Amino acid sequence: MEMENNAGLTPEERQRVIELIADAEMNREKQEFISFAGNAEMSYSDSFESYEGFGGNVADKLPVFDVDLLPCRVRGFSKALCESLQVSPGMVAPAVVAITALGIQKKFVVRPLPGWVEPSNLYIAIVFLL
Repeated sequence: MEMENNAGLTPEERQRVIELIADAEMNREKQEFISFAGNAEMSYSDSFESYEGFGGNVADKLPVFDVDLLPCRVRGFSKALCESLQVSPGMVAPAVVAITALGIQKKFVVRPLPGWVEPSNLYIAIVFLL
């Protein structure tokens, strides 16, 4: 089914408008993520004195992976893969993020604070509980 072209655009102009809208959506999501990550306070501790263990089956206490936090192209791919494989987004989305990180390793670094440089490497382990 073909959509009606009420704007009088050529197919090339229409495709360009679609690309611009997609780029604007990606930039908006990027800015939302940067502002979200920039406002977060990270705590760090060298000791485990307050650690009380996991206790019981912690898989029931974990939240479901929110695929909507991913960029639009990765989100669509992750949702389609989850549906295709009939698995939880918590199994697919982290693997997709890890593969994405693999593509940018040694090309980009993260500087959370002045003088602190972290590589963009990401290590992941997906565990399936029966």
